[in-house]
Amino acid sequence: MKILQPYNNNIILAEDKGQEIVLIGTGIGFGKKTGQEVDISKIDKKYILNADKKELINLEVLDSIDENLIIEVQRIMESIEKSSCFQLSIGGLVSLLDHLDSAIKNQGKEEEHPLRWIVKRIYPNDYELARRVVQSLNDKFKIHLNDFEITAVALHFINNGFSQSLNETMNTTEVINKSINIIEYTGAFVMDKKSINYSRFVTHLHFLMKRLELNEDISNEDDHLYNAIYDCSNSIIHETTDKIIEYLQYQFKKKIGKSERAFLMIYLNKLLTENK
Repeated sequence: MKILQPYNNNIILAEDKGQEIVLIGTGIGFGKKTGQEVDISKIDKKYILNADKKELINLEVLDSIDENLIIEVQRIMESIEKSSCFQLSIGGLVSLLDHLDSAIKNQGKEEEHPLRWIVKRIYPNDYELARRVVQSLNDKFKIHLNDFEITAVALHFINNGFSQSLNETMNTTEVINKSINIIEYTGAFVMDKKSINYSRFVTHLHFLMKRLELNEDISNEDDHLYNAIYDCSNSIIHETTDKIIEYLQYQFKKKIGKSERAFLMIYLNKLLTENK
């Protein structure tokens, strides 16, 4: 395993059997130069660098980030990954480190994040993970990163799972929030935001919107599937589905066919059932 580039004492870019990888570990890059062998005993974390995403990740930014911050964030993320199913990609890690480095240098601004309550409501699990990160950093470095940064970190976590920009994530979050409002207002119930069915529903909406943004054809009219689901759904599900579809079609200026309507009804039935 050869070193391609040492970024600092604790992060290097290496090559192993033709595959580029980012390695993190205390002292793994100390005094090292390009072409030298990697000390595998110092590897704490390995990230495979996919060729199709390499150009989207600015690894050079690691040169200017405090090494103590890198090690502490990596330690926190390892703890989170062990206690949850969350896995941060190398792109997500670099983006998060870049943000936190800037936030720490500019701490003290007491302002409200415009999406704080929306993120906290729609993504309670990501918000809680972000709170753990911010609290741990505050305790470790005796600093004061506020609730604004909890929301910002949560958005990085949300973005990590959907391969989109932070601006796209914020726009998507607003659309999903309005969709949730439609469901809870029309159905007259409050969803359990920490349930598996809720998480799966939000993920489905994410990918549906991604397809709409990419102008994929989702106008498929599967009458058999739609009629089967429609017949076993009640009037609340019918009305809620129609309102969400109407809203999404207005937002994206695209027709949504019966197949997608059927899948939406399936999720809504599960959400309604668990909240009775």
